[in-house]
Amino acid sequence: MLSWFERFACRWANRLIATNETQQRLQVSRGGAKAEDCYVVRNGPNAMFMADTAPREELRSRKPFLIGYVGMIGTQDGVDHFIHMLHELKKQRDDFLGVIVGKGPALASLEELAKELDLSAHVHFSGLVPFNDVPSYIASFDICVTPDPSNPYNDSCTTIKTMEYMALRKPTVSFATTENRITAGDAAVYAQENSPSELARLTSELLNNAAKRQEMGQSGRTRIERFLAWEHQKKQLVALYDDLSGKVDERLPAEQHPDIEKSKQPTGT
Repeated sequence: MLSWFERFACRWANRLIATNETQQRLQVSRGGAKAEDCYVVRNGPNAMFMADTAPREELRSRKPFLIGYVGMIGTQDGVDHFIHMLHELKKQRDDFLGVIVGKGPALASLEELAKELDLSAHVHFSGLVPFNDVPSYIASFDICVTPDPSNPYNDSCTTIKTMEYMALRKPTVSFATTENRITAGDAAVYAQENSPSELARLTSELLNNAAKRQEMGQSGRTRIERFLAWEHQKKQLVALYDDLSGKVDERLPAEQHPDIEKSKQPTGT
């Protein structure tokens, strides 16, 4: 029934908006939409994530390195993989604190999992914090994690937390979902096969390489400034309305965005 309604909407809508190319392809291939009626208008970080932000000293003073997650804590978000990654990392070193910012239906089970794995000294749950405070948490992290596992659902999702990390010049460790790689490019490193131990290995390597962290952080910020910020995305939305109202379609072709196109065929780790 849901598929029927999806096809109905895609075939009868005058124009369609998707937040990324993966979802746009589904509108065409599964929904039967006409490609010329489809627009991609990406989500992006709030302007407050673009400002210079001081880290939270009460966190920075606890361990030499902070590894952070910010966002919703639902089953699909894979934050349990983050906990298991911290457990694997603890087998190698003792100089880090994992910080989980947010709440959701999976939070209680994650807190219990952290206790079972004896991670009380290595993980901090902040709970829900005011949105205006989120940039200061991200600014405190040495490495940010996007633990959403690769699967048909997550592969089609552009995660806003990843772009918030990038905007604040933070390197990201994630699983190799399709849209993570398109969004972050070389601003992130990618663990294969949804493996927490691989996630831990990549994280440990980055903790040992300050220059690499800085390079990745600046790369992420540049990608936001050059393409992913709203000032660029709004042009596509205006073009949609111009097209719909009979004006000339001024939509920018994808090939004018080489950074995004290049990362559709990523190489290396």
